[in-house]
Amino acid sequence: MFGNDEALPRLFELAAGVHHAAKRRVEASLRSLDMTYPQYGALLVLAREGPLKQGCLAELLDTDRTTMMVICDSLERRGWAKRSADPEDRRSKIVGMLPDGQAAFETAKALVAPVYALASALFADEEARIALIPLEKLWTGLLAAPDSDGGSKGGNRRASPPADSAGGKS
Repeated sequence: MFGNDEALPRLFELAAGVHHAAKRRVEASLRSLDMTYPQYGALLVLAREGPLKQGCLAELLDTDRTTMMVICDSLERRGWAKRSADPEDRRSKIVGMLPDGQAAFETAKALVAPVYALASALFADEEARIALIPLEKLWTGLLAAPDSDGGSKGGNRRASPPADSAGGKS
């Protein structure tokens, strides 16, 4: 337990602040590609995971199905992804990245790299490893715990924190 009642809320406040500051910088980096932060997040997940059911992609990005549909529509219009029928469930769609999407993602990664380099320069390697310990505990603990409505968000979500993330919400 935290001995100081202010420490845990401050940790959450700082984590949220870091997320928002990084998100603003990533969004600025993506402007030249006319790529949105949610599009980047979807491409990032598709690059890492491969083709996914649209609902699964929405869950991994922590966004609702309607927003995910809008993101997928925009990816398809740009020629970056394609939805196809799920052979196991005709109600579902599988989202897969197209070659142009892979190329756009690689370009985006290069544009975003300076954001991570800036953050990386602030820490010695050992400091970063130490900082990961409580953050990963919070990540896995919060995913495993039931939501305030009694449901568990953790059951269908990945068990480990993202290596990098950009979802539909902030």
